[in-house]
This record gives sequence, structure tokens and C-alpha cells, in this order.
Amino acid sequence: MKVNVELKPEFAFASSAEKEFVAHDLQHHIKFYIGISARIDVVEIGGIERSIGKAKRVIDKRKAE
Repeated sequence: MKVNVELKPEFAFASSAEKEFVAHDLQHHIKFYIGISARIDVVEIGGIERSIGKAKRVIDKRKAE
């Protein structure tokens, strides 16, 4: 699973080491609480598209095992 993470504006000038730490920490928490491995990508502020109006539906087209 891929997770895009956008930092809060007050962390806009975080170093790459700090961003890597955040990604690793979040990856660990997701694995611990949900049991799913995730790849975390820290994107720039404003890098995640905001929906306007209704939520967008996501359809999982993977084959069930």
C-alpha cells in the first residue's frame, strides 16, 4: 500500500532526515495497528489534491484471493 503524507505548514522546512524519520515512524505505526505494510511518501505542502464537494469513490479492482 502506498500512503502520501503532507506535512503541516509549520514543518515546511524540515530536513530530508526529518522527513525520512516521519515516514519510517508512520510506516511502523501502520504496520503495528493495522498489520499492513505501507510505503510512505512525504510530499511537499499542497502536493496532495484536495477534493471539492463530494468524496471520491475508490474501486478496488484487485482479484480476491
